Amino acid sequence: MNRLGAAWRLLFTFGGAWLWWFALRRTPGLQGVINWNLRRFRHYYWGTTYLAAVFSARSGRGRSAHERRLFVQMAALAAYFDEISEHGTAPPPDTDWKQKGAALDERGLAWPLLQAVRSALTVEQSGPFEAELDAVYRSEAAREVSDKPEGLGKGAHSVLLFRSLLSPPAPAAERAAWYAFGQLIQLCDDVFDVWFDAQSPGTASTLPLRFLSRNDVPGLVDIFEKQVLHTRQCLLALPGRGGAKAWATLFFLVATARVALAHYRRVGQRERILPLEDRKTMVVDMARWANRVRWLAEILRKSVRPPDLP
Repeated sequence: MNRLGAAWRLLFTFGGAWLWWFALRRTPGLQGVINWNLRRFRHYYWGTTYLAAVFSARSGRGRSAHERRLFVQMAALAAYFDEISEHGTAPPPDTDWKQKGAALDERGLAWPLLQAVRSALTVEQSGPFEAELDAVYRSEAAREVSDKPEGLGKGAHSVLLFRSLLSPPAPAAERAAWYAFGQLIQLCDDVFDVWFDAQSPGTASTLPLRFLSRNDVPGLVDIFEKQVLHTRQCLLALPGRGGAKAWATLFFLVATARVALAHYRRVGQRERILPLEDRKTMVVDMARWANRVRWLAEILRKSVRPPDLP
């Protein structure tokens, strides 16, 4: 029943976001940022819409118009963080934000947008926002990856950064759950981006790419499923029914990543070494009906860990 409710929640949230999409180009301060890299902004816009659905499941309320605007502004700013990892250079972490913005954004579009977000936050929100913004920047600039979930700090702090835009601030137990969720969402994203990351030798290696480069699909699956279990436990331990609803909403993403992992396992059984350079083999296209059916089968599973994965 929770998953049925989650499906309706996702439809409602994404439907509302679709209506907002048509008004974005008229939003003050966003036109230049959106036009600068529409593809990347679109990616973050829909990704943060999914975040909003999970947050809404926990809180039991949707975002206000003010909170929606903050999410859109931060989705636009997120593109600038990508510049750090793609170019491999960044100002030192102790440089002030205005100088960081000037170094990463010669056109001067990001700094006014960041200031607009800051001015819209309450005193209660400002502390967590600044702390998480700095943590995301440090994670991006460090470009360090390990074979453990501890190396997924960027995703964890990114989720907490967006949570800081909502009122009231999250208590400690909820922050821990969102941290685990952020690690999981980055892991899911990296699982799907293995081929793309393999084509970008100048960027930091991701955890899935490191495992698949060794043809160690079982090891990657084990890491993934342990993170799924940890996130589920953190959310279900929260008081009230909101944690269970958030988990049900999050499970749609888990099911999608499991389709990709099962695909890598099948390829690994056929090939002695995974052909990471072969786009046709390595890219998991969720538009294909076969993968949609597999995804639906994962959604309908009642078990936490699917029996067909080691």
